[in-house]
Amino acid sequence: MLLARGEGRLVGVVITLDRHPDPADPGAFAFWTALGHRVVGHRPDLERGRPCAVPRKPLR
Repeated sequence: MLLARGEGRLVGVVITLDRHPDPADPGAFAFWTALGHRVVGHRPDLERGRPCAVPRKPLR
């Protein structure tokens, strides 16, 4: 998790694969959404070009 400022507030930003590489554990987004993150964008992995999601959560 990276910490950043967004709209004057502290936010946590995470980058995760759109699809979990292990089909037995498909819950890549479930973990982050359970913690209150919401996806704010999609970008490719810079090293391998895999599709990734960018979840973000305002922190108190």
